[in-house]
Amino acid sequence: MESLAELMKNPFKREEFDVYKYWERNKKVGVFGVPYLDAELHGIAKTDLVLIGARSGAGKSSLAKIIYNANDKSKTALFSLENYDGDVEMSLLRQEYAKLTGNWINARTWQMEDGIKIDDKALNLAVERVKEQLMGSYIFGRVPPNDDPNKQNWTIDTLSEKIIWCATRGIELIIIDHLDYLDRDNPNESDNEHITELMKSIRTAQEIGSAVVAFSHLRKPMGNVENLVVPNENEFIGSSNKVKQATQVIMFAPANEGNAQDGFATWCCIRKNRNGGIKNQAAKLFFMPATETYKDEYELYAINYAGTKATGPLNTTDLPGFAPTGDGKIFRF
Repeated sequence: MESLAELMKNPFKREEFDVYKYWERNKKVGVFGVPYLDAELHGIAKTDLVLIGARSGAGKSSLAKIIYNANDKSKTALFSLENYDGDVEMSLLRQEYAKLTGNWINARTWQMEDGIKIDDKALNLAVERVKEQLMGSYIFGRVPPNDDPNKQNWTIDTLSEKIIWCATRGIELIIIDHLDYLDRDNPNESDNEHITELMKSIRTAQEIGSAVVAFSHLRKPMGNVENLVVPNENEFIGSSNKVKQATQVIMFAPANEGNAQDGFATWCCIRKNRNGGIKNQAAKLFFMPATETYKDEYELYAINYAGTKATGPLNTTDLPGFAPTGDGKIFRF
């Protein structure tokens, strides 16, 4: 044991740095399944707490399912807090049925079985495929009120307990869709207190050993929407502690253009990166509703965080090899 005099010489003494332990602690445990994000962030690290904010209509739940489907389901947990138990499974079944029949049925119509002429043989095969996909999977939804009116739905405490439960069972990636559907443990706490406690609880649980990707609502932007096409951190509902606790912050907004055949355009911007190097750029992604995936191709646009006009479109040499250039539009904030 070192003497007090020795300790005083180096009061901040720490263990020798071990590069292999660091790499193990930060190993890649998943991908986003979105070409632009995987090209920019190279996937999801074990120590990541990724916060994804999206405006209404930007497809939060679809993106959560894209991330879930892109990863090893035996090591990934999906908390679909907006959906009731069975909703995610039925969505996967709709996709498999469509692949087999070529009949892409509207999600709402499929949910209610409203006038659908079902091919029983294709449906049974689709059911078997989904069962195989979900073997050993971890999907948690809300409890329909008519099923068990006495059963408590998700609160900060119940979510934290289940995250810890998942982490201790080898789950490497936890997806939460989404934070704003959590009920309060204490009905008297303010919005800021609730959000602060929520993010701290998730971060504490996440540090046990699972990466977390959490989704959140955004407020309606103030002022001239034409100049606010790409969201900023001030639009998060609740406390700024959502952004402070996250290691990566990604934001989505509908671009209000496109169609089902060519894809609906969606803005995507990386607003916080634990490794620094934020680029003044936003990507226009193209969501294909039939397959519920994003196209490999996307466009990049120059933006400026200071509120002044950017100086020009991004240089084509800065673009990933498979990404076409944008049309040179510039946006203000």
